[in-house]
Amino acid sequence: MSIELIVRLIGLIIFGIIGVFLGHPLGTLIQEIWAGNNIPIFAFQVITTLVVGFLGFLISPWISIKPITAIRKQLNKVSAQALFYGFIGLIFGLVAAALLSYPISLLPAPLGSILPFVAVLLFGYLGIVIFVARQEDLHKVIRSLSKKGGDGEDKTETSGLQDSRRILVDTSAIIDGRIADIARTG
Repeated sequence: MSIELIVRLIGLIIFGIIGVFLGHPLGTLIQEIWAGNNIPIFAFQVITTLVVGFLGFLISPWISIKPITAIRKQLNKVSAQALFYGFIGLIFGLVAAALLSYPISLLPAPLGSILPFVAVLLFGYLGIVIFVARQEDLHKVIRSLSKKGGDGEDKTETSGLQDSRRILVDTSAIIDGRIADIARTG
């Protein structure tokens, strides 16, 4: 049996159970509206079970397998470095949300119970977005920290010197030809 068929059967069962519980209120509502109705409530339960179960059989892959497959395809396109910094950003965002959740939970009744959850979602998302957007800068910082010696001085001082000597040459200087002689001198 394929995984899609298994998911469809599970969807059929779950939605069928939902249909059983929807059939009774729907049957009583129709009997109140339609006075000449002689159909028993059990018939409404059977009909809603079959209809909602069939609907669950049809849509269950679209709410379970298809989104997971799409997320997996998107994650395969993302580099390991971006995933790492996204995870680190999520951790930092959740720590920030945890620090703010207690003061936010002291707000009055509806806000005190809803806003901590919103803060967790918002700060988690912002942590991921900021760390992935700034992953190159963070990677440079980590790399520079790992190159430092025990005394805190940078071991590669020549790389900073080479970066400061970069020159942007105009096309007129390139055409002149003397720039090749200058480049040879270093």
